[in-house]
Amino acid sequence: MKRTQRASLCILMVPLLLSSVFSGCGTRGLTELTIGIFSGGNWDVPNPNSYALFDEVIRRFEEEHPQYRVTYRSGTLKEDYSEWLAQRILSDDAPDVFLVLSEDFSTFASLGILQELDPLMEKDDGFDPGVYYGTALQAGHYQGKQHALPLEIAPTMMFVNKTLLLSEGIDVPSADWTWDDFYSICEQVTDDRNGDGELDQFGCYGFTWREAALTDGNVLFNADGTRCFFNTKPLADAVGFCRSVNALNGSVTLSSDDYDAGRVAFWPYLFSNYRAYKPYPFAIKKFSDFEWDCVPLPAGPNGGNTSDLHTLLMGVNARTSQKNAAWELLKFFTYDSETQFSLFEYSHGVSPLKEITESARASAILQKDMPGDENFVDMKMLSGVIEDAYVVPNFKKYQEVMTLADNVLFPVVYGGANLETTLKNLQREISNALTG
Repeated sequence: MKRTQRASLCILMVPLLLSSVFSGCGTRGLTELTIGIFSGGNWDVPNPNSYALFDEVIRRFEEEHPQYRVTYRSGTLKEDYSEWLAQRILSDDAPDVFLVLSEDFSTFASLGILQELDPLMEKDDGFDPGVYYGTALQAGHYQGKQHALPLEIAPTMMFVNKTLLLSEGIDVPSADWTWDDFYSICEQVTDDRNGDGELDQFGCYGFTWREAALTDGNVLFNADGTRCFFNTKPLADAVGFCRSVNALNGSVTLSSDDYDAGRVAFWPYLFSNYRAYKPYPFAIKKFSDFEWDCVPLPAGPNGGNTSDLHTLLMGVNARTSQKNAAWELLKFFTYDSETQFSLFEYSHGVSPLKEITESARASAILQKDMPGDENFVDMKMLSGVIEDAYVVPNFKKYQEVMTLADNVLFPVVYGGANLETTLKNLQREISNALTG
């Protein structure tokens, strides 16, 4: 069992009945507020400035609110953060405001660890939830209530090896391309380039049944996660298409190294990786031998160019004694314009505030480190992807049952397992897991 799972189980065993104070008077008579963060950033890409954003925001917050002193503990890695935070909760010493990983959100919200924000939002005349992308704000919903706000976001996009497509006389796909376009290009570029009898150029790496289901409009669960819909013809069609795309690679098992080496045309990947590796100097280190860009995922016949949206949330400790101050600090991170512009300087996500992400100032920040005469991705296009994105359902067993589905469908996508029988059995297994 993973350490984060063990920590979550520990939380479930401890009743949250005792009131406790998590902040108090600091030095020089100041009231201390604490925040919970982790090092390295949320997106698992190189980020030497992971603390710079927090240091800058804290400095500005303290200047505007001189009665408060804000502190945080440094050195906690992302992979250790869930366990560290769980232990702080168990020891009645949780931060006043803290980052919330997506895999922890529904557990924290259901246990009352996160402060319900609706009352604070409603009485704050200076707060307008309409400035957020609706999909980003939805990521912090649990059972119809807002329990966290988005700090930064990143949709999945399709990375495109422009050099490879050009060598085959193929244009980069438009933003509204389809499954048919995708399959046709993959089929055209798959080749034995050196004539040794083995394929060495490929259409796509990493296109899974999840992307296929999403882009063809499949709904896998009801709103509260009590029912699932896996034994359906639409899902069978989506998984079948995914299997067809991967079958073009023959017996070759691809890895990200194959895309890095310029041998693969497409790779669905987080936009944060585009942000990390497109600008200088990482562009030189990562993909130096070919030009590349990103476009939305291809649309299925019953769906659209839909991406899943990954969101780093931030919430207020439900048991802090400084709720109003914690709310002001939360807003300073997730709602303040200058903070959100700082995301483009110090992190690899994008702002959940539509006006910020679409602004000329954000584009200028992103453009300044682009190699040569290349342009950064069209931010209006990116904004449209975010607005239309799929938000992962917030029920406690979502990650568990989707991992189960991945394992069960693997031999269908990459082997000879029967699709219809597998989906029928998967429907039963997931239904049992949801109700068990």
